Amino acid sequence: MEGADPWLEPVRIIIQSSFRLDPEKWREFVSAKSNMATLSRFINGPDYLHLFHYLQPEPGLCASPSLPSGIHTKVLCVSKTVQEALPKENSGKFLRMREFIGGEALRTLISLTEEVTWPLLSRAESSNRWAVGVAKDALKVLERQKSTALVLKAQVEGHTFLPPPDALCHQDELDFLQRGCSVIQGVGFQENNSSGHELLQEHSPNSLHLHENNNLDTSYPVNHCSDLYDNSSHVDQIEQKLSAVHLVHACEETVVEWVELVSDFLQQDWSEQPLDQLKPVPSEEFAFWRNRLKNLLFIQNQLMSPKAQQMTSILQAADSVYWTALQDLQCVVQEGVREAEDIMVNLAPVQEKLSEVLEMDFYKLRDHMAAVMEEVYLLWMRSEFYCWPSRMLVLLQEICNLFIHLTNRLPTRIY
Repeated sequence: MEGADPWLEPVRIIIQSSFRLDPEKWREFVSAKSNMATLSRFINGPDYLHLFHYLQPEPGLCASPSLPSGIHTKVLCVSKTVQEALPKENSGKFLRMREFIGGEALRTLISLTEEVTWPLLSRAESSNRWAVGVAKDALKVLERQKSTALVLKAQVEGHTFLPPPDALCHQDELDFLQRGCSVIQGVGFQENNSSGHELLQEHSPNSLHLHENNNLDTSYPVNHCSDLYDNSSHVDQIEQKLSAVHLVHACEETVVEWVELVSDFLQQDWSEQPLDQLKPVPSEEFAFWRNRLKNLLFIQNQLMSPKAQQMTSILQAADSVYWTALQDLQCVVQEGVREAEDIMVNLAPVQEKLSEVLEMDFYKLRDHMAAVMEEVYLLWMRSEFYCWPSRMLVLLQEICNLFIHLTNRLPTRIY
């Protein structure tokens, strides 16, 4: 314990200052073996780059290497700017502090990835000490974590974020992969079933005279072509084509993820809500369709973005079955936009009439009920997508809930 004090002192100062913690509470915190083990791994090892601290009613101060869930109070994140153990002297200058409310945890996680973890792993002096490929794999894992966090953050905000493939996020890697995609139709795989071994066999030196795209004179025997054959160029070509296969697979996995995300959103139907428990009013349904249209337009813009179009071109060039799936997804979203626009346009007169009714005196509502029901009837007649019995039934129940709510606000003496 005493030997750890020089390293713990900067952390203690930060935590006590942030939470205005009594010294006795800090001593109780470090006296617990589990807390001390977590602090030790953060200070002395490369396992933890971030340590999240928060207060709970019963145990008091808590520490976790992962982002706490279900916390709506202040969270303090202490981050290391070095991968290795903190030095004994001046360790405070290698620490960064960030405070946020639990509800903003996803935004903070994204910021930590972009501002701390990503620069740390991408530095040449850090990656040179690691085994070959470890830093690159770590960056890819971080990219996937960032994409997951962005998806969750968008869902919290009522949007559906479609994360692009990792390869489309890094221009230098994308340029190399696209050189392989430029000859992707010559790879010879159908529905992306070719393995790396098949590619090597297909483009072996002894079979070059069989291909028309190798710019060799096919009238020469194979042994006469050996002097013209550049082995390094051949290896580069194989690497590019193998990379192209990996890029196609990444795009296909992204299509599957996009379909799942969009399907989960489109399956949300207001008419299937548990109405007996929620007792919604018409304004809630109006908000539902307004937010649905906004999110569908957001999804549509993502599907029309340059990265999505680039992915479409890659899948089309590879003759992948997922190219058709991506086209179907675009059609489904476009049809969803058309449905939401139709419903919003035809619900507007009902919303306007109900707004007029709400501004009237309660004793005049009876005389204007016929006008409200007339708009509901016209909604059934005009809308292409709202004329479902289940949706009309829900709307009528919402109108009843609205009038019941208005009645409950009246003084009891009128009865």
